[in-house]
Amino acid sequence: MGVKQTIEQVARLREIAVVFLELELHHFIDIFSLKHHLPWHRRFHTKTNLGNDAHTHPETVRQIFERLGGGFLKLGQLLALRPDLVGVEYAKSFEKLLDHVEPLEWDELELCLEECLPKGIKSFKRISKKAIASGSIAQVHKANLHDGTTVAVKIRRPNIEKRFKSDISILYSFTKILGRRYNIEFMNPEKVIEEFETYTLKELDLTHEARNMAKFTTNFAGEKSVHIPKIYPKLSNEKILVIEFIEGEHLLEERSLKQNREVIKKLTDAVFKQLFVDGFFHADLHPGNIFVIPNNIHKRNSSLKIAFLDFGIVGYIDSVLKDQIAELFVALISGSLEKTANALINLNVNNSNPPLRDIETGIYHAIGEYYNLPIGEIPIAKMLNDCIDVARKNNISLPAQMVLFSKSLLTLEGSCRELDPSFNIVESAKPYVEKMLTPKFDFSGLPKKTLIFLHEGQKLFGRVPSTLQGLDRKLSMLENRMGTIDQTFHYLSHVVWRVSKLGIYSLLFASFLLSASILIHTGPMYYDISIYSIVAVTWALLLLFLIILNLKDATDIQRKK
Repeated sequence: MGVKQTIEQVARLREIAVVFLELELHHFIDIFSLKHHLPWHRRFHTKTNLGNDAHTHPETVRQIFERLGGGFLKLGQLLALRPDLVGVEYAKSFEKLLDHVEPLEWDELELCLEECLPKGIKSFKRISKKAIASGSIAQVHKANLHDGTTVAVKIRRPNIEKRFKSDISILYSFTKILGRRYNIEFMNPEKVIEEFETYTLKELDLTHEARNMAKFTTNFAGEKSVHIPKIYPKLSNEKILVIEFIEGEHLLEERSLKQNREVIKKLTDAVFKQLFVDGFFHADLHPGNIFVIPNNIHKRNSSLKIAFLDFGIVGYIDSVLKDQIAELFVALISGSLEKTANALINLNVNNSNPPLRDIETGIYHAIGEYYNLPIGEIPIAKMLNDCIDVARKNNISLPAQMVLFSKSLLTLEGSCRELDPSFNIVESAKPYVEKMLTPKFDFSGLPKKTLIFLHEGQKLFGRVPSTLQGLDRKLSMLENRMGTIDQTFHYLSHVVWRVSKLGIYSLLFASFLLSASILIHTGPMYYDISIYSIVAVTWALLLLFLIILNLKDATDIQRKK
């Protein structure tokens, strides 16, 4: 650490100590040994021996982040998206940090333009000195190109990278002290800062946001109801991002109920496509990042479009996580405590092994009241977020992308409810969820229980090969270690294999019978019976014959034994 950085950090620690003192957080001054960083005349105002107060009110922590700004403010904004790390109460309080950050004076930003663009400020015909938006990393100014095109110029705050790295270093020191002093079983503070550092360093590079925008543009190519702003790559780099200026209305502006419902339909379709189809989604969906634009800005009754802004934070869901989320959806819809608990355990990314009964109890107290509701009344977004809180309290560490997925659903539901109090997210998402549960088939007309059965069958089939391989590996290991009972293990391996085959044959037998009943009036007919059904029944009879043969062989082996 160089002398200059040390001097900067000492000045920052003094600023932190003063904020703690003014908020009467004397225990923090004591815990972090900050008293000697206070000005001399203020050191006598601190109090000691106040006990080990590990809990600080969420609003007080929010004020700390707000007053310190820089990396602390950004940490608060990201934690607002991660209730799995800090709990729902703190995350809710930190959402207030997303509203506005005081803009910098124009003179500081003009220097950045001169340094980062070949033609400097002359790259634009004109540029407004007044910010139209201001965040913790950058602020946005309206400008015109020389051809008259109106653009939005996002300029990174000067020296923000150095400031953030200094703050992150201080936060690492603080979390180490907290980790030694308190037994925080449900959270690893250092891991939180590591994740924060990764996200922040990406967001500091505005080319990362430009790449995200390019991917969204590709995903929504041909979609007439969604608009992704155009990027001007020749005027953009890691410190400056120039994009098309969006003229339109804020999401929550006053409109007629009919218009609001049109907005909701197009917004939910766009977000559900991101979440359930593309697996690549905007993870910061607060209303300030969503605009509504008519095809013709001067005709309020024309068809509406949804425009997304600020692509710094995005989420990604791979096929494995998509299956795990589908499993959790099925468990919540079916109203099974055991399935919901097992789905959370399957999502666990740490090595903890929490008791199933404790998780079931937590789930029952958190969301049990919703289990008997009709599917159209189930508050699925709230249930997902309540499950995240249950997981946190039971030392289950969930994938960050899954939490961002749930937070996006909850934020979307909140915004849509403001536009139309009768909005139901389950009904809106139903076509997308059904496709996620049964991606290879079209069973949209089937009842809920049949969908759940098919999903369970699909999940079981997917696990059979790995389960059998695991059994085979374990049996082989035991066989090598205990050669004296070689014959017994061969017998056991044979039995396991036969039982597994019986299970597979039985499940296939049931599936073909179910398919025969579903498809009985579908496709080409033979004597008023679907050929598909005849084929399915034929396969079912063949499988029944194999089941009987295997049962007979198993009985013969048992007699010989």
